[in-house]
Amino acid sequence: MLTLYCEIILKISEYLSDHEKIYLSMTSRTMNEFKYRFIYTKKIQVDRILHLPYFENFGCVEMTNTMSKYPKNAKRVHFFAYSNIIPSGVTHLVFSFDFDQPIKDCIPSSVTHLTFGDHFDQPIKDCIPSSVTHLEFGFGFNNSINGSIPPSVTHLIFGYYFDRSIRGNIPFGVTHLVFDVSFNKRIKNSKDHMGRIVRAIPASVIYLEFGNYFNQAIKDYIPSSVTCIKFGYHFNQSINGLPSSVKKIYLPLNYRKPIDANITTRTKITRC
Repeated sequence: MLTLYCEIILKISEYLSDHEKIYLSMTSRTMNEFKYRFIYTKKIQVDRILHLPYFENFGCVEMTNTMSKYPKNAKRVHFFAYSNIIPSGVTHLVFSFDFDQPIKDCIPSSVTHLTFGDHFDQPIKDCIPSSVTHLEFGFGFNNSINGSIPPSVTHLIFGYYFDRSIRGNIPFGVTHLVFDVSFNKRIKNSKDHMGRIVRAIPASVIYLEFGNYFNQAIKDYIPSSVTCIKFGYHFNQSINGLPSSVKKIYLPLNYRKPIDANITTRTKITRC
């Protein structure tokens, strides 16, 4: 019966905030024991909890010091990096604004979310581990991505200056693909030496966003997986060839091309 009681309390705690768990543990001596069994999920600086006897029970911590230890129950370890020395176990890695060092063999295979700062513009081939699912490049990145993005990535965001060829370089599996201001490369599909189609935009993408400079033909090049597409300020190409899967379209205010009725009746078009 006592075991069942404990299981119920622990289950209830999953719906409580960290503060509420602490308040609950203060209601009695018996409840105080749960302080050492609750898992605390809100992100917190690891230095603030090092002294706590229930340190190991924190599930999401933030580190800035490579010498800091993190709780054994941590599922998310956020690390803000100023150098390419990264502790193992980090899951969320953000490089500082001015970081621009080589990253070969420096990103641990525990990282799932990887964000580069605005000054980073180093080669990335064979540098991004296959654990990464969310990858974001900063303002200044404009290096080749040929064979560099692992198939594990589902969310891919490029920064302001990126304007490189993407044909065959965005892996199938990416569902959210965002380009910033400068990107204006053709997204035409091609064929390899075996006659297989090589796509610029893979057929796994659901959300697709182009930046302000993009103004290339899109007919037959947007896969039927896309449900939402956003175009920037200078886009003025026909959208009548968009697949029927597209339900939301964001167009610039100055867009002047005629739009077929079969597009306007089945999609929500927003001017922005």
